[in-house]
Amino acid sequence: MKAMAFTEHGSVFSWVNKKRHIEKAGMKYIHGEEFYVTKTIEPGEYGAPTKIRDNYHCSLYAKNFEGVKELNQLSSASFNRQDGHYYYAPRITLDELINTSDNIIVSTACLGGILHNGEDDVREVFINFLIQNKHRCFLEIQHHSDAAGEQGAYNKYLFSLSKNTGIPLIAGTDTHALNAEHMVGRAILQKAKKVHFADEDSWDLTFKTYDELVAAYKKQNVLPMEVVLEAIENTNRLADMVEEFPLDESYKYPHLWADSEGTFLRKIEEGIVRRGVDKYPNYQEYRDRIEEELKAYRHNGAIDFMLLMEDILNWCRTQDIQVGYGRGSVNGSVIAWLLGITEMDSIKHNLNFERFMNIERVSLSDIDTDFPPSRIEEVKDYIFSKTGLYCSDIITFNTIADKGAIRDVGRALEIPLDEVDEICKAFESNEEKLRKKYPELFKYVDLVKGVIVSVGSHPCGLCVSPESLTEHMATFTTSTSKYPISQIYMKEIDGLNYVKLDLLRLDTIELINDTCKLAGIPRLTPDNVDINDVAVWNSMRDDSTGIFQWESDTGADYIKKLLSDENIKKFQAVDEHVDRMTLLTIGNSAIRPAGASYRDDLANGVVRKSGSQAIDDFLKPTFGYLVFQCQIIEFLHQYCGFTMGEADIVRRCVDEYTEILMGDGTRKKIRDILPGEMVLSYCGEMGAPLVPRRVNKVYDNGIQITYFIRTDSQKELLATAEHKILTARGWIRCGDLTISDRIVARDESGPLRLECVTDIGYASGLSHVYDLEVEETHNYIADGMVVHNCFAKKLGTENHIPVIKNGGYMIGLDGEPKKDHYIAGFTETMKKNYGMSPEESEKTITAFLQVIIDASNYLFSLNHSQPYSYEGYVSGWLRYHYPVEFITTALNINVDKEEKTLALTRYAKAHGIQILPPKFRHSKAVYFCNAESREIYKGIGSIKFMNAQVADELYALKDEQFEDFIGLLVAVKKTSCNSRQLQILIELDYFSEFGDVNLLLTINNLFGEVYGKQQIKKDKIPKLGEYITEMDVRQFAGKESEKTFTKVDMFRLLKYLAATIQVPPATIMERISYQKENLGYVDIVDKKYVGLALVMSVNTKWTPWLTLYALANGKTIECKVDKRDYNRQPVKEGDVVRIEGQTYKSRQRKTENGFEAVPGSKVLWITRYRKVVV
Repeated sequence: MKAMAFTEHGSVFSWVNKKRHIEKAGMKYIHGEEFYVTKTIEPGEYGAPTKIRDNYHCSLYAKNFEGVKELNQLSSASFNRQDGHYYYAPRITLDELINTSDNIIVSTACLGGILHNGEDDVREVFINFLIQNKHRCFLEIQHHSDAAGEQGAYNKYLFSLSKNTGIPLIAGTDTHALNAEHMVGRAILQKAKKVHFADEDSWDLTFKTYDELVAAYKKQNVLPMEVVLEAIENTNRLADMVEEFPLDESYKYPHLWADSEGTFLRKIEEGIVRRGVDKYPNYQEYRDRIEEELKAYRHNGAIDFMLLMEDILNWCRTQDIQVGYGRGSVNGSVIAWLLGITEMDSIKHNLNFERFMNIERVSLSDIDTDFPPSRIEEVKDYIFSKTGLYCSDIITFNTIADKGAIRDVGRALEIPLDEVDEICKAFESNEEKLRKKYPELFKYVDLVKGVIVSVGSHPCGLCVSPESLTEHMATFTTSTSKYPISQIYMKEIDGLNYVKLDLLRLDTIELINDTCKLAGIPRLTPDNVDINDVAVWNSMRDDSTGIFQWESDTGADYIKKLLSDENIKKFQAVDEHVDRMTLLTIGNSAIRPAGASYRDDLANGVVRKSGSQAIDDFLKPTFGYLVFQCQIIEFLHQYCGFTMGEADIVRRCVDEYTEILMGDGTRKKIRDILPGEMVLSYCGEMGAPLVPRRVNKVYDNGIQITYFIRTDSQKELLATAEHKILTARGWIRCGDLTISDRIVARDESGPLRLECVTDIGYASGLSHVYDLEVEETHNYIADGMVVHNCFAKKLGTENHIPVIKNGGYMIGLDGEPKKDHYIAGFTETMKKNYGMSPEESEKTITAFLQVIIDASNYLFSLNHSQPYSYEGYVSGWLRYHYPVEFITTALNINVDKEEKTLALTRYAKAHGIQILPPKFRHSKAVYFCNAESREIYKGIGSIKFMNAQVADELYALKDEQFEDFIGLLVAVKKTSCNSRQLQILIELDYFSEFGDVNLLLTINNLFGEVYGKQQIKKDKIPKLGEYITEMDVRQFAGKESEKTFTKVDMFRLLKYLAATIQVPPATIMERISYQKENLGYVDIVDKKYVGLALVMSVNTKWTPWLTLYALANGKTIECKVDKRDYNRQPVKEGDVVRIEGQTYKSRQRKTENGFEAVPGSKVLWITRYRKVVV
């Protein structure tokens, strides 16, 4: 094959990825889509479009790049859900089809096409179009031998039409599956998803070779073979008509300002005044930094992007949408702070700019921003509405994972559902055993897993561009989003260098903003908060509830140790002005998995020493730990003479560890391999299997400057410039590889294949490199690529990082020194600036490089950690100084998050803050507080069937005085509150000031029956219940007949009844029932129920587990019960039990020696209980 087109139904999804793969295989990519076509879209009687579900098929192909844009535009327009284009499927109109330009090639497609299914008038218009454009149109025959013979008859019709009109025939293969096995897999998946196409069982939808296709037409035996062969040859003619086009990988910054740099400079000056920087004693330092940053912004062409971010965030401020303090490397830019893009003053906080941008490398700017979740749609609306800016959300492809595949295939194979459930549960631990037991199931599981079954949009990412995205990438829509979505996915967008904006949702930002508003104070930022408030720090240490980054059990335990009084004393011995914010920032790194190597030492107050005074002094601010990437940059700059940009290049990717494919198929880090072990090796033939070969020697070549090589399947390898890699043109030095090279590579399993190099760069300066000597074949598989073993051992350890130690020039991608900047090196710099001897320099640099290697697993970004630490601290500051407002806001934000709500409730109770149920006169739609009385009332807006309008209308009655419940009911009747909503509120004791729940329910029922009426039939009175009699009504009736009371003063009657009737109060079981029905949970707390608990759930799969709700204090209790006790007195959800005995036992775990106690663990066991009725 010399060319390939994917004409998917109704889309060009992931076309960039398809183009790259097709061209990698040495074929021409043809851009195409099988469109759905409708006769017309006419406006209806009331303006809405009239839709007809005709949806004919027609395949279009782009003849050149202009055709690609035209086709993409049509594909984008077909998804318009407002104007009638989208109706069951994305569609174009017949007019749009026949008005395509000569840049589009047309094929009539399958049996679903216009010529086979179209109405006479539609078919006539289409045939006239085909005749007039026969130079770019084809009549498509297909090879199916369907049972009805429909395709054969259609082929004859097309042949006749071709002879009469001169429109050429073309053979389409209608491929839907790779081969017969995949076809069965497709059928199984369709059966599982209940998808079926009529008569498809007799169609041959598999991929065909030339010979197979010819054989299929011979079997069909409808057309003369010379006609068939001509039609097949016409596929080559179509391919020859198509012009190849390159992908545009230039940086696509939006350009919205006529004088970008002038606008940028003006806004910087305005920021200087707004921030008050011109009054700072170190004002000149800011001026110097601004000039340095400007060089990088100009060099990277990023000024327009920074203006765009400033514009968006400035608009946010005008709408009172306050964003996060900053996220990621952009916090290192003082210009970003002056523009209001971040709240982090990078000079004040000593943040590194070169991690964000520098003049030693050109990279596409990337700024992530945290937004308050409730306001993010407003921000997107603003961005999408900007003139000159083309925007789209970014597609996500949802695929079938292992367990999903098991369930789908199991359903199709009619394996019992409970058996499929058991297979899924055991899959991770017993995959091999299950595969042997269910070979047919897993045969198809392996085929269908990874199949895309639906599409969506990225939750945070959107693409912005200076050029039309509907043309250059194509967009689509979904029923759940009002925004267009790209038809290419994130990595494709990255590869084309479009600008992405990440609009991230962060509850903490909403928490800070809304608490400040509720407290009536200015919004807190790193510029105006007091970070030396020890009471706040101790409060955070003692309880991390609601503290950003520290709420988990792990975080809570760690911050207790980290900020303990004992630890602070240890750190003060190193620095008497110990900075708790620095500790918190280091801790933010420590609690992540990568911080494991120093986490415990830091928590125990251990200050690390390297053995070198210079290194210890350098790491003193972080107590001897190399935690942040910027520390490496600063060291190389300050002590070795690198520019900050060069230093950033060197420090990148120090934490890569190459994995080697071992002889048994497992993977092992190269540093852990020992002589004598077996690795898999390439034997010299691409089609042959890999062979196991012995490792003779392992070479530790120390720290080297390295390159990265990345392939189109996202494999990535770090190697020195001399390292040889197997490619299609033989063994090639890493330093000599180009983007056009194809590397011999292998996935987890399967044969070797060629993969395109998509990126190669000088991006990892310091890596500890190793090499292996492999017997006979002298190669091995490193990170999925075939590499030679002859390079590194020749270098010798004496040449390790010569530039860092002894000075010289950076090595470029071409392997040659970059002589535009001489680097002095550590030895010369230390001698000149510090008078250090060469011997001491050697000792010191060796120590520091060892620190780098030790730290390589946990290097973290201070630019990222510092603002998050501030957000955590500000949360703590607000919680300490404005606890009622803080808890109220946090409860509103986490209203649907039960675990967080429980934690906040516990914190409130522990600090004397009452959280009260919804109450008339106090509750609004959301949680509402009275800071003076330290009370928080639940809102009613989130209660089932309630809404904010009802809540607001009822709250508006808070100052009204009512003699009784009848007076209130009269007032409520004038609101939008309906009878169902009113009953729910009564059941939840919302109107408790007027009496017991059951009394109020009775009064409300009577009110609903008689209020507003003037007569009551006597035979209806008994139906009104036991609390109203004829005697009661007679007192308030103006007239009485044999059957009816008339002229009844219902208002006075109801007030009389409300004052006199006696109704038994609601029992605890009734109150529980009301809460469970209306809230979905129980929050009754009454000390008179000490010892009583409501059974919330029961699990009897093994030893019975109970979840109980303690009615006296509101705590949820997880406990076990001896199976014998449970069998004697079983309980179910909803029962109330009295706990009469309990104990704690260690948790048990199964080992090879049986069950053993887990040290330090304890589980509550209920030893005696009984069911009660209350």
